[in-house]
Amino acid sequence: MKALASMWWKIFLVALFMTLGVELLILFFLSLTEDALGQPVAQAHHISALARKINRLGAEKTATFLSFADPESGQIWLEDARGLVIMGEPNPHLTWPKRLTLTENKNLDSHIAIWKTADYTLFRTPVYLDGQKLFLFQAHKVYWRLAKSDHFIQGFFCLLLVSAIFSFFVVKKAAQPIKRLQSELTPVIEGDLNARVTASGAGLVAGIAEGVNLLTRTLAAREESLVTVAKVLSQGRDFLAQSRLNAARLEEWLAQGSISRAETSLLELSRAINQLDRHLGELLLFHKLDFEKSAFKMAKVSLSALAFETTVRYRELAGPGALESRVASKLFVKGHNDLLIILLSRFLEGLLDLTPKRPIRLILEKVGPEVALSGELAWEETLKDLEDKIWPPSFNHSPLSLGLPLARKIADFSQAKTRTHRLANGLAKIEFLFALYN
Repeated sequence: MKALASMWWKIFLVALFMTLGVELLILFFLSLTEDALGQPVAQAHHISALARKINRLGAEKTATFLSFADPESGQIWLEDARGLVIMGEPNPHLTWPKRLTLTENKNLDSHIAIWKTADYTLFRTPVYLDGQKLFLFQAHKVYWRLAKSDHFIQGFFCLLLVSAIFSFFVVKKAAQPIKRLQSELTPVIEGDLNARVTASGAGLVAGIAEGVNLLTRTLAAREESLVTVAKVLSQGRDFLAQSRLNAARLEEWLAQGSISRAETSLLELSRAINQLDRHLGELLLFHKLDFEKSAFKMAKVSLSALAFETTVRYRELAGPGALESRVASKLFVKGHNDLLIILLSRFLEGLLDLTPKRPIRLILEKVGPEVALSGELAWEETLKDLEDKIWPPSFNHSPLSLGLPLARKIADFSQAKTRTHRLANGLAKIEFLFALYN
């Protein structure tokens, strides 16, 4: 809400300053127009020049000149000192008796007198015709002169017009990302939690898009967790059923005194219980990595030491020639020590389970500013099949194995990138890239 209010305040202030600027320009041009049509400066020079010409024309030529004057350019006539019309056609609205009710203004630069009405502007200047002092009058009709109230009203409507136009374009521009967001939200609304919306920029819409993406990622993680829980519980029931069967057989063999068969049933029972315990432990770890990340504190960890120790242990378990390793020393990453031990263990177990062909190679090396932990194995299927083994499990995988997905989950928690490559001679490579801790 604060971001929305801030955005609209910015739009309002920009619109206000723009329209005020336009209003000032309009008032400026209107004042120039009014000066050109009603102010005495230009007309004072014009009538002064006309008076000087009449002084030289004489009475006869002046009468001829006044008879041909164009009323559109201003009515012209001559009066004597008593207000009697000597020559020309006077304006009936500006005769001597009516001028007595008007305020006379003197031009500061000359001897020109000026009268103003709502419709006309009248100029007067003295002339000397054949030795007689007369007064030359010229009336101009005001076709457009705005009063202050007119300026205010006109400016107000101009402000509304400019604001409306500006707001239209602003709203149109703001509506485009909203429409895009609406179209991109359609798959999310229909239940596709893998869909994402565009979150470019830093505005309100980008914030909403980031929130939607965070929500879908959270819901997808919860759905993944629920799928994993359902699958583990389903397999747990199979383990329990197998354990009950092995326990019944154990009782039967013990009752019959068959010690060797009883030992076999006891081993099978122990193996089923261990598998169930491991699946439940991995399931709890999946849940914590998704929803209880604060339980794991990040620190500087020697990935070189962990990789060496884990490789030595699994080389003994896998047998001679099954596992090769190349581990560089003094490579540190930021992570959780116990989680990285689990990552290495599940990673090696997953590689050994994926293919019967040996050897499996584990490589830890520095690649630019990163630490690359990779495993190479013989793989004849597609990379998509390999990636399906390390990305989130689903009901399509049966039986469910959380080894490689758990390694990938821990890598994600440690902010490491996961990628796969196709190598020569039918080999494939799974690689985790960690940021080097200096």
